[in-house]
Amino acid sequence: MSRLARDVANTEALYVKMGKWINKNIEKDIIIAANDIGGMAYFGGHKIVDVMGLASPEEVE
Repeated sequence: MSRLARDVANTEALYVKMGKWINKNIEKDIIIAANDIGGMAYFGGHKIVDVMGLASPEEVE
């Protein structure tokens, strides 16, 4: 398996599936804090606080 294929599979497993799981299993009014918000934000359908501060720096002090 090529490195690209591994990276794509890893991204799918870690972020896309997690976002879909969040969307299905977590109540919509729950705010989620995460250090990598990509797939969770896109597929999860929840408000997400980016604890690394890249997308929502006002939340991190």
